[in-house]
Amino acid sequence: MNDSLRYKGMYREKLNEIIEDFQYDEVRKAIHEIIKNKTYEKSKDIVTDFLKQINFSKKLSSHPVFANLISQGKIATLYNVVLKKPVEYTLLREKITEITKKSIEDPDTENIINEIMQLLRKLRKSVIDYFLEMVGEEEMGLRHLHAPGSVARKEGRNLYFGEKYNQEVLYKLASRICDSIALGDNMGIYSENENLMLILKQMVLKWFNFSYKIEASEDEKAVLNKNEANYPYATLLAFILWLVDAAEGEANDQKELLHSLIESIKSSPIQIIFVPRKKPEKWTTINLPRLDMFIDKWIINKEARYELKAFRNEIVRFVVNARKAARRKGKMEEADKSIELLMNYYEMLIQSLIVNGSVDFYALRRLIDLIIEISNKYDVRTYLKPLSLVEKTG
Repeated sequence: MNDSLRYKGMYREKLNEIIEDFQYDEVRKAIHEIIKNKTYEKSKDIVTDFLKQINFSKKLSSHPVFANLISQGKIATLYNVVLKKPVEYTLLREKITEITKKSIEDPDTENIINEIMQLLRKLRKSVIDYFLEMVGEEEMGLRHLHAPGSVARKEGRNLYFGEKYNQEVLYKLASRICDSIALGDNMGIYSENENLMLILKQMVLKWFNFSYKIEASEDEKAVLNKNEANYPYATLLAFILWLVDAAEGEANDQKELLHSLIESIKSSPIQIIFVPRKKPEKWTTINLPRLDMFIDKWIINKEARYELKAFRNEIVRFVVNARKAARRKGKMEEADKSIELLMNYYEMLIQSLIVNGSVDFYALRRLIDLIIEISNKYDVRTYLKPLSLVEKTG
């Protein structure tokens, strides 16, 4: 087997992992709803309605990064081109129509549902084949599914200088997306260090009950806060700070695992895949060669870590409270613009810490100015000591 076929097979396996299979109970429930509510009587396309009933588009990826990458128009393509053309789509319509003429308790119903399950799995295979063909198309060059932030050859010819990408490279690049661990909905973290990724996946499964994602929340005490979701460096910082806290609070066996993960992150090249929903113009792939300078100075050093953590927590708390205060005054739209600017400067500051290990004092000054301005305008209490502590440490 040549390398391109081998990597194509590996990519197929990864798609099989992140594109969810159908479960009998959910299909049966959807059929029951169709029969009960008689939605088939007013449906233009009963199959499309049925696929929506079982959340077929969401099943296309439980991996947030991959889901974001295929959300821009590809879902419609999947329905109109990939799904409706196969003979299974026509057979599915016949079976659903047949089952609507029966009651859910009819003995034949179970047999028909089993046949529907088989047809659905064939359609799922069609979807996987579609992505395999798309990703392996050499003539198109790199696309977002290979490396977010890239542009297809036919879309940006002036950005290519004669380089060509064979299928082996294309499938390897696309596999990184599926292999990445999602931090919230907008960002994935990946490394070529296989041991790092193995430990990371074990940790995510143990602590968060998912195999490849950590969910963000609006809770101030959450591992990842949704207010940081559009800022990759801020999200990475929140994750690393939580990781160290988790390591210190665990028993010896788990402590060793987490410390091993921290050491691997410190010494291994890291790739950040940033794909904010509905903002493809901001999609990018960030390569961080090493984080040793940042981790040694700001994470391993307990005093600096305490100050940085207090700083991050104060920013999160302030943004949450500012939104609440602005909402009470009916000025959410106005406040959002100021908060977005504040978070942009916070991101600049954290980027400087992570990349260079030093404080960007211009970003810090602008950040403090904005905090004072927002605090005065919306009557939000703030505690500026953590900001001064970071300035002293820097």
